[in-house]
Amino acid sequence: MIIFTIAVVIFVEKELSFGMLILGLGLLFIIELWMQYVVLKKNVMNPLNMFISEAHAMANNDVQRVNLYDIYLLEEQKNEWGVLAKSFREMRQNINKTNELNQQYRLYLEYEIANRTAQLEKTNRELQALIEKEQSTEIEKSHFLAMLAHELKSPLATIEFAIENIQRSKNPEIIELSFKHVRKATQDMAVITQRCLQVDKLEQPNSIVMDTTFSMERLIYDLIKGFEEASRLQIKITSSLSVTSDELLYQIIIGNLIENALKYSPEKSVVAILVKKSSEPAGILISVSNEIGKAGKPDAAKVFEKYYRHTNAQRLRGTGLGLWLVRGVTTQLGGNVNYIEHNNKVKFQVWLPQ
Repeated sequence: MIIFTIAVVIFVEKELSFGMLILGLGLLFIIELWMQYVVLKKNVMNPLNMFISEAHAMANNDVQRVNLYDIYLLEEQKNEWGVLAKSFREMRQNINKTNELNQQYRLYLEYEIANRTAQLEKTNRELQALIEKEQSTEIEKSHFLAMLAHELKSPLATIEFAIENIQRSKNPEIIELSFKHVRKATQDMAVITQRCLQVDKLEQPNSIVMDTTFSMERLIYDLIKGFEEASRLQIKITSSLSVTSDELLYQIIIGNLIENALKYSPEKSVVAILVKKSSEPAGILISVSNEIGKAGKPDAAKVFEKYYRHTNAQRLRGTGLGLWLVRGVTTQLGGNVNYIEHNNKVKFQVWLPQ
């Protein structure tokens, strides 16, 4: 209206034509519209576009696009835009706090899930190990009972048969022979019992090695007194050896090797025992060798396994524990044992630290 009034005054004073008035008014109207547009854009459109853009940014959680500086500038205006900008900024800050809390909670949940998963996996592994151990124990028990039943069957049958002969016969020679069979059967049962005790001792987690000083020569000659076929043993000890170690464990190693050699070699064949010092590495070398008997050669890959017996050796008495004990006790003493085949002979060679 101000521009229109000014135009009329100019028209009257200058006495311009009506056409010029209309043209002037049109130009002034266009200028007025442009000025209103500039004001409208600055005060309405720009803030509105900014709020729309920022609203989209917040909706998409695009923090980088939110221009808080422009919002702070709008807050300085003492009008509705200032109130809206303040509310908008507070809303954005609340959204940021919520996002931070959500992020922290997400990280916490991820940590808890990973931790619980690890605990479950550990528990599962422990449970699986317990199950496998239980299964292994049951298999071990089954093997042990089967072995025990098999090995006790023959001496018990011998004792029963001998008792029947003693009851029926009055012949002193038959009675004496029967008593001899009973004594032999009880000795076999004692050997089986002793072997089981040796296994139990070896499997104890904290078994103790009792060191004493003893003569290897004395130990071997005392040991062979318990073998009926001691005459088949050919013993060679290269020098007088004094050893400081667990004498009982040495007896288990050598005794089992001798018993194994006598049992699986041909009747009346020689079993060779060699004991000597070893320089590289320093220690004692014990070897027991024999010819291969009717049972044949053992499986080199299984010869030291618990309860292993060659299929051709099932008719012979044996627990399948002797060589397993040899390896276990040798390892316990810090040594090693090897099985060697050569021509028609087998040899077990043990190295022990001195």
